[in-house]
Amino acid sequence: MFGQVIVGVLWFLQLVQWVLLIYCVLSWFMPPQGRLMQMLTRVTNPILHPIRTLLTRVTHSYQSGMFAPIVAYFLISLLGDILARLGGWLQF
Repeated sequence: MFGQVIVGVLWFLQLVQWVLLIYCVLSWFMPPQGRLMQMLTRVTNPILHPIRTLLTRVTHSYQSGMFAPIVAYFLISLLGDILARLGGWLQF
């Protein structure tokens, strides 16, 4: 049972990483007023906004918020690795 929950969470984290990657790539080519970009912004903003705020406070530069998707991607990856190791340790 616990193993299935970990697998579900790992799947969800991968989905979030893919959405972040798609958001970053499309933000180079599509206008932010488009429907797809607005939807992706609404989905990714709860993840990126706190990281942008933290980076801005730490570096005292508003441009540091551009790195928020990269930081979020690696934090999600780290969380996934920790959960995968925890699941392996618990031998689900």
